[in-house]
Amino acid sequence: VFAVSLLFWNDTSSVFRVLPVVIVLPLFIFFLHPKPFLKILNPVLSWFGKGPVNISLSFSNMLILTGYYSFNWLLAGVSFYIFIRAFYPIELQYILIISGIYAISYAAGFIIFFMPAGLGVREVTLTFFLSLSLTPIITKHLQHA
Repeated sequence: VFAVSLLFWNDTSSVFRVLPVVIVLPLFIFFLHPKPFLKILNPVLSWFGKGPVNISLSFSNMLILTGYYSFNWLLAGVSFYIFIRAFYPIELQYILIISGIYAISYAAGFIIFFMPAGLGVREVTLTFFLSLSLTPIITKHLQHA
């Protein structure tokens, strides 16, 4: 969701917006297929002394689940947009940007496993990306006021 939201950022270079979509999304879809994912995961698990994992889901089922989860993140992002809108009048066109920022901040808190519940990591990531995307909007709004 975050990689797709980069396409809608106004103040970034086109390379920064398109690069994640061109590289990250195809790589993500490639690793959704169970065979490449298991070829990487099982050797890592055996290195830690764990047994191999079998995934019984097909590639099409993985794509369907990814679609459902992406839709879930979009809904969570819409909720976060409404929360921001309660405090600051922001246009509807920024809803996808805010949804992507919310999704990547949650993922960052989840990935940093040594922090309990991603405490602090999620907030720092959220603050960083919101300051990148919303500061030009707020500045432009204040200049017109």
